[in-house]
Formats: sequence, structure tokens, C-alpha cells
Amino acid sequence: MKTITTSVGILALGAVSLHAVYAPGLTTSDAKGWTVSAGVRGFYDDNYNTSSSATAQSSFGLEVTPRIGFNIPLDQTLIQGGYEFSGKYFDDRAAKQWDLAHHFDLSLDHSFSERYNLKVKESFSISQDPEVLNGAGNVLRTSGDNFRNNVDILFRGDFSKTFGYDLGYVNNRYDFKQSGVGSYSALLDRWEHLVSGSLIWFVQPQTSARIGYQYRMVDYTSNDAIATGFASSLRNSRTHTAFLGLDHDFSSQLRVSARAGVSATESYNLNQDSTDPYVDLSANYSYSGAGYVQVGVKHARNQTDVTGLTGAPTAAQLVSAQQSTTLYASANHRITEFFSGSLLGFAQDSSFDGGTFNGRKETYYSVGLTLKYDFTRNWAAEAGYSLDYLESDIAAREFTRNRVFVGVRATY
Repeated sequence: MKTITTSVGILALGAVSLHAVYAPGLTTSDAKGWTVSAGVRGFYDDNYNTSSSATAQSSFGLEVTPRIGFNIPLDQTLIQGGYEFSGKYFDDRAAKQWDLAHHFDLSLDHSFSERYNLKVKESFSISQDPEVLNGAGNVLRTSGDNFRNNVDILFRGDFSKTFGYDLGYVNNRYDFKQSGVGSYSALLDRWEHLVSGSLIWFVQPQTSARIGYQYRMVDYTSNDAIATGFASSLRNSRTHTAFLGLDHDFSSQLRVSARAGVSATESYNLNQDSTDPYVDLSANYSYSGAGYVQVGVKHARNQTDVTGLTGAPTAAQLVSAQQSTTLYASANHRITEFFSGSLLGFAQDSSFDGGTFNGRKETYYSVGLTLKYDFTRNWAAEAGYSLDYLESDIAAREFTRNRVFVGVRATY
């Protein structure tokens, strides 16, 4: 899949929110203790390997997606979790017709008091589909139990009614089973660590300002070489980010958040340094219990599978990462009592850092529409369409992918 960490993360967030057992806005006393669901879909995918048009492969298929989730609401703690299995059968694929995926999630939200709160989230996925794995770059379907693990910890405290702070840690682990020189394991196996902290000023009940710092470390872990004589660890990097932020509630329905600053990255094994802007803006609007709209823009550095190494390679040719600006939007609306729709999309403009392809551009577009009709409280029909399109300055990377599906889902 020719997507990068930032953009797929946004799509993953949207997908997870559709499966969430504990809906935003519910109190813990309203939440059901468990939920079991299962879906069956027929689909058509005209480019399931997200490859260039010359080598694109298409197929009809069938997907089954059972899921189980739970909520444990306690006096000061909410524990949530779930497991989802996805089995996709591709009718026109000669070998390995099944793609199997497993996704586990677990979260804890605990309030020590009115002043102190801790949130912990764990997400683990095993898949052959890079869109599920949230990989980076031109990653095609890969056989084997490739996995991604994410841990997100956030502690929030208040010094007083006027000042507070938060401390966070995010860990991502990627492991691809395709091995050998130049394999996905060599290009993308890594640990990502992000440590953050902010001082917060509560200007008014509906407004807060902050000053923050992030430290990000990317450590490539594969024993396989990117190319002969080029270790995976050549791409290791450290990034320092300082930023200012503002959060404002215009009403109980509309919230706007803004972060802006500067990032300094050191790819120390390549002697490459980069200073770049850091931007993260978002707005969330919920209306009349019938739906919500979220829009945002983000500029950040992310990893890529593109190496830039050609001919008799030299270290000066090696691409270290990408800089990407992503504009995203999502909406969910209940059209009638029984009929609802959701829309998710983004546009992303990226440029490569360092090496042969330094400054070369890629632009990625993705949009997905899902319609759902509730026959009863427990049974629903659903249909959807998604389009993915990549333009690239690098030969043989452009692709178009269309997918449609129709199916039914039962929830208890």
C-alpha cells in the first residue's frame, strides 16, 4: 500500500471508531458490558496489491469479520477491549487466496481524583494487509504474520485551577516477515518511541494554552541489509520538537485544537540534519446526536520504504524519510431513523528527505463512503466504495485502486 504512517493512521482511527464498543458521549452507566458482532461482505477490488497499472491484479471476493468487545465501568475507571478477526477470500488469486488478520485492542481510563487522570491504550494487529499494519511507503500485500504493536500512555495533572501538565509516551513496533536484502523487513522493521510533555494554562473555562516538547527516536531493527553493505540501522534518527498549542470550545458541540512549532531531526548514521515546521490543527463538531464532522491538517516526518539506492550504491544516495502534509476529513450522519452514512477522506502531499530522491514529490488521495440501513436494532445492511490514488515523481509507483462492497452485519 503506497501510504505512509501519518495517513494510514488517520484511516485506522476512523475504522476503529466505527467498531468502538463504548460510544463517545455515553456515561459508564449507559455502556453495555459486552458486544458481539459478525459481518459478511461480498467485494470487488481492482488492484489488491496497490501496484502500477501495468501489473495491477483484480478480484471478486468474500470477507467475514466477527468481533467481540467488552466494557468494565468501575467507580473511577473504565476498561475496554476487543478482538476482531478478518478473513478475506480472493476468488481470482491463484495462490494464497485467503488474507487473514487479527486485531486486539485494550484501553484503561482511570481518574485518581479530579486533578489526576491516566489513559493507557494498547493495539496489536497481525495481517498481510499493509493498510491494517499501518506501514510506510510502497508496501504491497506480504505473506506471513506481519505485525504492528502500539502503546499509548498519557498522564494528566493539574497544579491548580489555572495551571496543569501532561506527560505522554507512545511506542510503535513494526515487524515484516518478508526477509532478505532489500526486503520489507530490512526497509521497515523498527521501533518508534515518542516522549512528550506540556505545560498547560487554563486561560478560561473553555480555553487552554500550552507549551510542549516531544522527543522521537526511530530505531531500525532488521538484521537484513537495505542493500549489500547497507545496514537497516543507517536510517536511525532522533527528532526534537518544540511547539505552542491552543484548545478552545466554541460551544459544547464545537472544539478546535491547534499545535505549531519546529522539529529538528538528526539522521546520525547518515550525517543528515533537517529542520522542519510542525503543524497539527483539528476541529470537531457534533450536532443534535445525529452525527459529527472532523477536519484537520497535519505536517510531520514519517518513514518510507523508498531507498534511492541505484547502480553501485553509496550512502549519499539513501533516502532517510519523508515530509508530509495531510489534509483529512471525516463525517458520520444519521439521514433517517434507520439510514446512516459515513465519509472519510484525505489528501497528502509528501517529499523525500535526503539521497537520490531528495525533494521529489508524491501526492496521495483517498476517499471512502459507507452507507448503512438498520433493519432492526441487531441487523443491518451496509454498502461502500473507496478510491485510492497516488501520483509520484518516481517511476512505476503511481497507482489507482477502486473497491466496492455490500454485506450484512449482526450485533448483540
